[in-house]
Amino acid sequence: MPRLEPGDVACWVVKSSSPLDVVAPGWAPGTTRELVRCLRRSYRLDLMGPGQPCLLWVSGRDRPGVHAVGELTAVPAAGGSGPEVAVRLTR
Repeated sequence: MPRLEPGDVACWVVKSSSPLDVVAPGWAPGTTRELVRCLRRSYRLDLMGPGQPCLLWVSGRDRPGVHAVGELTAVPAAGGSGPEVAVRLTR
């Protein structure tokens, strides 16, 4: 399978298995938050850049699905547990 190119990506998906109340306590619908999300190591990290669209997918048994949309605000960087990226999301 060929590798993706920057133009092949319509939107990045960052995920959480924790409910939004744990991810960002007090995050009200319609408001925006800046968060840092962990990523898995992949060649795809080199395709990520500021301004690209992203969404927050929450998994689990209680209301799984898309819970916020927004954009990347930085390129991925090394974090304490591996790569991470800053995002600005609206719930």
